Amino acid sequence: MIAKQITAEELNNKLGLTLINSLEFIQGEVDCINGAPHRPGKTTSYDLGFARRAQIEANADNFTEMNHAKI
Repeated sequence: MIAKQITAEELNNKLGLTLINSLEFIQGEVDCINGAPHRPGKTTSYDLGFARRAQIEANADNFTEMNHAKI
């Protein structure tokens, strides 16, 4: 089977991605990493980036606490 080649624009449309959405997602992650409070009223992409990073950090904290409890 030969895969159909699609353009970057077609892929972005299928995935719902745009450069602006990607930058907003990254800004949400960066704000969370830097300890800035969540900024209400931002885009959904920002919210998703902030929430994703918050969850990653919560998982890492939990993993660290579990490993320290075993020592």
